[in-house]
Amino acid sequence: MIKNGSVSRKKLNIFFAVCVAVLYCIYCFALIPLWKMYANDVLYMDTVLPEIVEYAYDLVELAVIALAYAVSVYSVYSYGLGGTWISALIFGVGTLFKYAVNLCATWLDIGFDADSLLSDISSVALPMLLELLQYFIVLLIAYRILSKYREHLKKREKAARARGEEPAAESLYPFKNLIDFKNPAVRCALYSGIVVAVSKVAQRIVYDIFYTLMYGLPDTSEIPVMTVYYLSDIIVGIAVYFAVVFLLILFFEKRLRRELYENN
Repeated sequence: MIKNGSVSRKKLNIFFAVCVAVLYCIYCFALIPLWKMYANDVLYMDTVLPEIVEYAYDLVELAVIALAYAVSVYSVYSYGLGGTWISALIFGVGTLFKYAVNLCATWLDIGFDADSLLSDISSVALPMLLELLQYFIVLLIAYRILSKYREHLKKREKAARARGEEPAAESLYPFKNLIDFKNPAVRCALYSGIVVAVSKVAQRIVYDIFYTLMYGLPDTSEIPVMTVYYLSDIIVGIAVYFAVVFLLILFFEKRLRRELYENN
């Protein structure tokens, strides 16, 4: 645990809340209306503009997810599992807000139908619950890995004191390199990327199964396109991994500067 932990935790949570609010406001009130405008306008629906906007809000979603995972890993290490409840609440509220606005935008676009209310709600509830499930899986993985790391440090310290020696200082940061999987924090980032990639691949498999059941086996000409889609899901997971690592570097650098200032 770090000195003045409550102060730094408060600043981290404020930073996280502001980022989530700004990014999801851009997503909900700029990108989604823009996409609907392009997708429903005969002048633009056959151009690349709807796809560009769609990629843009996919990037915003991934940015929030990577930030949430990085904040979770850092918080578990610095404050323990109990110190992550505010960031978890921020992510949960932000996710609920995003899907609620998405649903309302759909109703404004095609009209509200009471008969399809449950169907409409389930269409956003399922992906929302999956997104929250992914978050808590990453949080629990981080807790598991970092708890083992703390136990390792305690055993080393106890053994050193039993030998009458001063325990050697050991820290997660700086990382030896960006793929230092022996480092517990980097390993948490790796699992973050794996969770995202596995989730996306699993969703695509389910979609392809239903598509096959409805329309039959894909043509040979569709196989390369399907392969590219699966590869893109894996690339997204890799991108999330590196994003989490870079964000952790920023958080640990800030921590080091604060500790140097407090010790002087």
